Amino acid sequence: MLYERINTLELPVESITFDNGIEFNAVGILAKKLGIKIYKADKYASFQRGTNENFNGIVRRVYKKGTDFNKVSREEILNLEKE
Repeated sequence: MLYERINTLELPVESITFDNGIEFNAVGILAKKLGIKIYKADKYASFQRGTNENFNGIVRRVYKKGTDFNKVSREEILNLEKE
């Protein structure tokens, strides 16, 4: 089960803020089990997800739209996070 695999990870996450897309409907159940707070941004309020929007911009400078992130190494992602 996915929860059992995730529960063994060390997650330095205390909260998640996301938009109102349907892809996030089931996140609440998992977040509750992991003790992570969930916040939903209002519609058309990307400024409420400032860190996310900023990091998306950094990612898109290096990896253009359509990039297959399955082909990007963990080391490359970690280096990008440090920028």
